[in-house]
Amino acid sequence: MSDRYYKTQGIILRTYKLGEADKIAVLYTKDYGKIRAVVKGVRKPTSKLGAIIEPGSLVDFYLYRTGGELQKIIQAVNINGYKRLKSDLDKLNEAFAILETVDRACEDSNPSTEIFTMLTNVLKWLDTYDKNIRLVFPAFCLKLMLIEGAGLVVDYCIFCNKDVKLVAFEMNENGFSCEKCRKSRRLSETTINAVRQVLGGTLRNLLETDSLLEVKEFELLSVSAMEHYLGAQIKSFKKSVSIF
Repeated sequence: MSDRYYKTQGIILRTYKLGEADKIAVLYTKDYGKIRAVVKGVRKPTSKLGAIIEPGSLVDFYLYRTGGELQKIIQAVNINGYKRLKSDLDKLNEAFAILETVDRACEDSNPSTEIFTMLTNVLKWLDTYDKNIRLVFPAFCLKLMLIEGAGLVVDYCIFCNKDVKLVAFEMNENGFSCEKCRKSRRLSETTINAVRQVLGGTLRNLLETDSLLEVKEFELLSVSAMEHYLGAQIKSFKKSVSIF
């Protein structure tokens, strides 16, 4: 068999129309990172792939290397469509924001097992649990930035480099400041501690625990930091105000 044919698992990040009956699917795959592939005839009523090639689904793909930027999907078998997630508007909004962020943050053909695992885990969490839904996307942003080498500095003041109590987030410095050095507005201690939890590897504890966390503040901090890193707005995330 030609080495042009290959298999991999992937999450569909988004799709868009091509011609009258085809689609282009943007995938984040386990073995090859983000790739783009054509799905021939998928928009025809008779297509068996129509219900499979949908954003947010985990799929086994059988592809053909074309030699260009666009691969070709020959077969696709659904592994998990996360149907429960997709029936809940709040969860769906979180999922779409996550998918868009991965698409914007990750370069083509640059695989990361850590990102693929985190992406599948977070979709599984949204599909399974109903608690602390609004924390999932902002926490994902913090973790993705950390994997990409742009994690927030939360162990010391970004200006004086001292291990002192941190009280504010300094967007342009990608870290936090103490009371003496701060240039931005104060944040709640629970918000800063939540950032520490996520970056310290205890995200699950944060999601499973009832806390006094100010969700909106944590949400805007994390998403604003990601948008600053990307240099672009995450359109799937709707925020009414900015606090930074």
